[in-house]
Amino acid sequence: MLKAVLDQGVIRPLEPLPAEWANGMELNVTPTGAEVDDLTDEEAEAVFAELAVLCANNSEDDHRRMMHVINEQRRISKEQMRRQQGLG
Repeated sequence: MLKAVLDQGVIRPLEPLPAEWANGMELNVTPTGAEVDDLTDEEAEAVFAELAVLCANNSEDDHRRMMHVINEQRRISKEQMRRQQGLG
């Protein structure tokens, strides 16, 4: 199952789309319903332990690319907020 997030009304995939999917193809989307705040302490510990394992093998280049994307998203979010508030 493909994981995605809802971002201001747009569904954004968190991983590459399957090659067999075509533009305009109808998809069924089902929310997971689980939010971080809904996790038990044990579930949250398991999630963060998995993240630690995934991040342990990141190279410096991976880290730089990730920080670039995070900073770019912050810039875009600030721009959108300013536009919404009529400040720019």
